[in-house]
Amino acid sequence: MTDSLKTFSDLFSYAKSQARIEFVNYAGGRDSVYYWRQDKSRRDNDRKKVMVRYGWLVDRALPIGRSSNGRLMVTADSVDYCAGQYPPTEVWGAVFDYLQINYK
Repeated sequence: MTDSLKTFSDLFSYAKSQARIEFVNYAGGRDSVYYWRQDKSRRDNDRKKVMVRYGWLVDRALPIGRSSNGRLMVTADSVDYCAGQYPPTEVWGAVFDYLQINYK
């Protein structure tokens, strides 16, 4: 059954898949480029914070423990994130909080 346990690599892959910011979602308003860049910057800063502290875990196939930090839930067979408003700008912050709480 350990083959199905989620790993750190799975956690980072999941966060990356949820953090896609597409410009088409911002098109239309005169400030759309400003908001797109603002959200992209926030996402990138949160991702950098995770990678600086926990980047060495990215390629590790080490099993990750079952836990939750509120919005990010990791179980034996899934990683799930419940967004507050907009997942691309929140998920890396949730990953950082999860790792901070569970893997000091």
